[in-house]
Amino acid sequence: MFNSIKYFSLTLIISTLFLLSSCERAIDFDLGSAESQLVVDAFLNNTSDSQFIFISKSIPYLDKNGPSGYEVDSIIVVDQTTLKPYRFKKLRHGTYFYVPNNDSLTLGHQFYLAVFDKAKTYVSSSKMGRVGTIDSLIYERESPNNPKNLNFNAEFIGKDPVGVGDLVWIREYKNDTLVKDFNVAYDNAFTPNDDRNGDGELYIVPLRTFRGYTFGDKITIEIYSISPECYYYLKQIDVQLNNTAGLFAQPVANLNGNVFDANNSKNKILGFFNVGASIKKSGIVK
Repeated sequence: MFNSIKYFSLTLIISTLFLLSSCERAIDFDLGSAESQLVVDAFLNNTSDSQFIFISKSIPYLDKNGPSGYEVDSIIVVDQTTLKPYRFKKLRHGTYFYVPNNDSLTLGHQFYLAVFDKAKTYVSSSKMGRVGTIDSLIYERESPNNPKNLNFNAEFIGKDPVGVGDLVWIREYKNDTLVKDFNVAYDNAFTPNDDRNGDGELYIVPLRTFRGYTFGDKITIEIYSISPECYYYLKQIDVQLNNTAGLFAQPVANLNGNVFDANNSKNKILGFFNVGASIKKSGIVK
């Protein structure tokens, strides 16, 4: 009797697997052509470095080619406090620049962006917030007791400004290449409701520690102020890029930025405009 049950169970399993495998069939869906949308990438700062604005058109999700630049008629940024205009010139297709000449963007001022494309005008605004401090950079072996492990952790020592509500993007450059991470802070911690929030105190360890360095690597840390809208925008990007919820993951979708069609609010524009204060500190791991 027992052998009969075993034989029946084995037969049932094999039959089930056969049926399941025979039901597999590749199905191709015609997703149609995606609407191409204008993308404005405008992250400016108050340094004397050349400022850049990038214009492109969106591409379908499954397109293997990267987005290409898109040429507009003109781009202007206006300081709404002084009414001083900053006219961006074309560098190449889709890339526009402005070189400050003792007229860097001013901390605390509100700025207005206008992108002119034929009969259409796209607009946005951003206020430059403040940043904290970077006093020093320190380095520590990842495994001090393991001489074969040559990896280092780098850490910056810096404080959040005194006063609640400072939002920053802490950017890491490894050997002069920006590390694609969205390390954003609300005061000295991750979020407004973070139990570790401390106004005017050191940024918490997870925000100021960076891994994966070896002897001789160059590290640059930048603290760049962002608007509340930009803070949540970058948070959404981070969720989409690093979502590990499996079947319950948030579907990938275009994110609404803060750039709008001045004449038609229904005309969707992608991208973001932020004007922020910036401080940097560099060092060599040793």
